[in-house]
Amino acid sequence: MKTLASDLINGLTPEENSRKKKFVKSTGTLEMTLKGYDQYLHGFSHGKYLSQLKHVPIPSLTNQEIQSFYDFMNTPDRASVYSHPAISFYLGKLFNASKEKEIIFTPQDSVFRLCSLGLHFGTGIARKLHICGDAGDAVGCEMKRGTIYVHGNARIEIGKDMQGGEIIIDGKVNSVASFTKGIIRCSHADLASSIVGELHAKTIGTIKDDGNTDTHSGKIYVEKDITHIGYNCRADVYIAGKRIPVPRRGER
Repeated sequence: MKTLASDLINGLTPEENSRKKKFVKSTGTLEMTLKGYDQYLHGFSHGKYLSQLKHVPIPSLTNQEIQSFYDFMNTPDRASVYSHPAISFYLGKLFNASKEKEIIFTPQDSVFRLCSLGLHFGTGIARKLHICGDAGDAVGCEMKRGTIYVHGNARIEIGKDMQGGEIIIDGKVNSVASFTKGIIRCSHADLASSIVGELHAKTIGTIKDDGNTDTHSGKIYVEKDITHIGYNCRADVYIAGKRIPVPRRGER
């Protein structure tokens, strides 16, 4: 059966060889990583990606080796329908399995729709993850501790099911997820839930209506302005350091 690992064994194009040599000294390490990914992708395509991820052997790679794996994968012919979420989840496992305390990852010119970068981050040795570029959806999903820096923008559901730690985004986000714990910082959020741990932004478009819930959440700090606050806001909201009144259940 033709696999990504067999592609490597049988020879790469001159361009791929050049990329591999630039980042990785050990062909064997990359081959082992690709074999694990092949196994995981097979489970993913059969709807078993959550259980499959627990059983796939994950090598402990250096920062450069993780980047090399991604660069090797980042071609249109390797971006199948299943590989878009699969590669992001697999990268999360590689980040946590690495023996390095700080990881710098560059998703430059990605052919993948990245999601959940930093999945379960903080369960390994690494405590700092730098994403040098746009991070996609659900960055920091289920992260436990540490800090994720996004040197770019992010899309939706930032901090989904986040249990702790901090996400710092230099640019803008489309939406911040509900029920996040820990701290999220960004330049601007188009949409944010009020059921958060702690959210810091220069500006926010809308803090959404979080429905008839009695959950009291954390705090939202905004430097400049919020365009709209939905009914039943569950957080304490501050603008320029001053707490402002917000609509709550039964206070119409």
